[in-house]
Amino acid sequence: MKMKVPFLLILFFISDAVRAQDALWSGLYFSSYEVIKDKRTSLNLTADEAFDLSNGFTLTFDANFRSGDGYYGYVFRMIDTKNNIDLVSNLGADSVNFWLILKDTTLISYQWKDIPNGGFDQWMKVEFHVDPHNAQISLSLNNHKQVKTFDGQLDLSHLNIVFGACNYTSFLNSDVAPMTLKDVRLYDDKQKLYRHWKLYRHGEQNVYDEVAHAPAEVLNPSWLIDRHTQWRHRKRIMFNNLIGVAQNKATGEIFFADDEVLYSYSTDSDKLDTLKYLGGTPFHCLNNHIFYYAYSNELWSYDFNKNYVNRFDFASRKWSESDTSCAEPDLWHHNRFISPYDSSLITFGGYGHYTYKSIFNRFHPQKELWEKLDVSKKISPRYLSGIGFLDKSNVLIFGGYGSKSGRQELSPEFYYDLYTVDIEKLSVDKRWSAKNTSGFVPCNDLLFDSTSGKFLTLLYNSNYFDTSLKLVSFGLDAPEKQVFGDSIPYKFLDTKSWCNLYMNKTKSELIAVTVYNSEMNLYSLACPPLLAREVYQEGNLLNSRSKLWILISLSSITILMLSIFWNRRKKKRTALSSPSQTTPVASYDVAFNSQKPAEDQKRSAFYLFAGFQVFDKSGQVITSHFTPTLKELFLLIFLNSFKNGKGVSSQILNETLWFDKSGDSARNNRNVNMSKLRPLLEGVGCIELSKEGTFWKINLQQELYCDYIEVMYLLKKIQQSTELPVNEIHRVIAIASVGKLLPDVQNEWIDVFKEDFSNLLIEVFLLLAERIYEKEPDYDLLYSMAKCLLKHDSINDEAIAIKCSALYNSGKKGQAKHAYDSFCLEYRNLMGTDFDISFQELLKRLDARWSLLS
Repeated sequence: MKMKVPFLLILFFISDAVRAQDALWSGLYFSSYEVIKDKRTSLNLTADEAFDLSNGFTLTFDANFRSGDGYYGYVFRMIDTKNNIDLVSNLGADSVNFWLILKDTTLISYQWKDIPNGGFDQWMKVEFHVDPHNAQISLSLNNHKQVKTFDGQLDLSHLNIVFGACNYTSFLNSDVAPMTLKDVRLYDDKQKLYRHWKLYRHGEQNVYDEVAHAPAEVLNPSWLIDRHTQWRHRKRIMFNNLIGVAQNKATGEIFFADDEVLYSYSTDSDKLDTLKYLGGTPFHCLNNHIFYYAYSNELWSYDFNKNYVNRFDFASRKWSESDTSCAEPDLWHHNRFISPYDSSLITFGGYGHYTYKSIFNRFHPQKELWEKLDVSKKISPRYLSGIGFLDKSNVLIFGGYGSKSGRQELSPEFYYDLYTVDIEKLSVDKRWSAKNTSGFVPCNDLLFDSTSGKFLTLLYNSNYFDTSLKLVSFGLDAPEKQVFGDSIPYKFLDTKSWCNLYMNKTKSELIAVTVYNSEMNLYSLACPPLLAREVYQEGNLLNSRSKLWILISLSSITILMLSIFWNRRKKKRTALSSPSQTTPVASYDVAFNSQKPAEDQKRSAFYLFAGFQVFDKSGQVITSHFTPTLKELFLLIFLNSFKNGKGVSSQILNETLWFDKSGDSARNNRNVNMSKLRPLLEGVGCIELSKEGTFWKINLQQELYCDYIEVMYLLKKIQQSTELPVNEIHRVIAIASVGKLLPDVQNEWIDVFKEDFSNLLIEVFLLLAERIYEKEPDYDLLYSMAKCLLKHDSINDEAIAIKCSALYNSGKKGQAKHAYDSFCLEYRNLMGTDFDISFQELLKRLDARWSLLS
């Protein structure tokens, strides 16, 4: 019997939610009476400078007012040189709910009943207009407009506008309306858009408008878009004896089965219902043997040693069995799903009695029978893996911990691989694998998004008790991953802990559940999940208050810089390729001392080839002072400073080095390590760690030496030269032949730097080889170049061709053949297949290619 309808609900569950890119949360949530006065929210549109709107203006915004957090408070306060204009709310009053006040006179008032489609938790359009020439003020709430005239004059040439709490002297106010605002627009008297704050992307304490990038200051903000970047803790429950957790994927309900009570939690309404059992009890099996069976709307409690399942009927509130016995688990942390083909329960993997399993267990409800299929020849035995539907015919299995033999004592390892399983046949195909050196495993479920072709899961480090969960997306065809920044605290003890990831389609949010003993914590994250840098808004490098100073100082600075420039021009310096000792490299000026060979530079030096090595300014080796974390922290900042000129942001540092930590914990770890790194760099000398905004950057002085910077500079110089700079080529060979770039640093983030260097080296050396063959070939130079290339790309077929040709044409034919044989062996070991070009063919192809150039 094929039952497909419930599966379709599962299959498109995540796709529909993640596709909802236009449904991103936006707006600024104003904290009101639910917090102390110091923590209430303020949005100051004029913190940088007041507006000159002498001829009038129009202010529009969207507002959403909530109940339960107090009712009285200021929506906005406008302050000119003499007067104040306030929009004040008393949301719970039976009479007037909104007042527009000019100084001490109420001009306009509204009741809820006056506002079309008004009320709590509804977005309302607010429009406020001032016409000073005709002495008119108007206010419109959801297009219900009132117009009033006022006495006297308004001086709008120096107007300040503040929403919520106000800190201006003589106008102090901490009464904040419980509201959320978005899409704040300010128009001039000609109805030309003057400022526009979307209240969407934002900075730390500022948000910038779309017209002039003008800053508005925000105190105690709570940004709704951060719900896409930060997990919210929704619920904590202590159970008496929690046996299992299950989800109804169609409704989003999550069930928590205790030994006497079933708790049903609605992720839509945030309500918890209690259903006391009126008969029977679930099997008291450890490690979550509870599952929601959608085809009959039942909960199943299963025991691998019993050829029947224990069913809970929601209508009668009864379990079908009263047997509480359950053998010690032999399949801890197994995975399970319901087959859409025959509605059977299928489990995979698990651990018990010192053995990892690679077995599919299938329970047929019609047959009342467990069947087993061993697939250990296709997928290594494991537990702590993740599973999820790919489509109606296949599921994905990802990662875990186990061993090839299944025995715990024989070389257990972490797996970082992905498999597709045909649900009907239970046949297994491997999609990809990579080395897992970090000790991370996934939660129980994978959520596949058919639109992006990626799946989501939660990863955690199972080597630690106090660990944390990180949301990660992976590709189907390659181990490409994206780690989302925020984390969830998780206590992991494999016999007492369990975690999972669910989707709530109605609210378009991810739900994470963690269990330790009988304590459950539930978290939510809005879909689609975003990286912090996707919602972060860069500010102006200069604000208006600093512009005047800069204008005054500009002439002096220019004169000073010209003076320095001409003084430097007068000095005679010996450099590798130019009279300037400070050489521009990449996108910013990097200085290095090229007067000495690299091997003689033993003071204030960093070496990156053949391993990380550091010399301080006294010539002492201080490499050991750089712990693995400090080394990565330095290299992340250093290499990014060299590559892009501005360094790397705090957020990227957190996501890369401390992605298993919570936001506060990651920040604390970063600050502690920065305080350790600074004195180390001071000891090296000629190098400085600086911070500009949220970016960390390394600045170098001329006296500091780094082999990587010199090689990159020389390669760029050679690439741009029309000559054959032999001295520079030999210098590159001498440095790069020492060894690979940072072989002792094996992390994904550094791969791009290694690849960029290798690609540039190959590109430049192959170009040089063509130039050398155009003239009378220098086989010794060609051999050295090819040998250097192979050091960084051991299976580069063009490099081995040049090496063999150079040896062969130098009369060293035996050495040429030996070099070719060694290359073929390396190629076979790395690629798993034979190199398909023979020795003679390799030489013929190269000779034919060079003959065209000569």
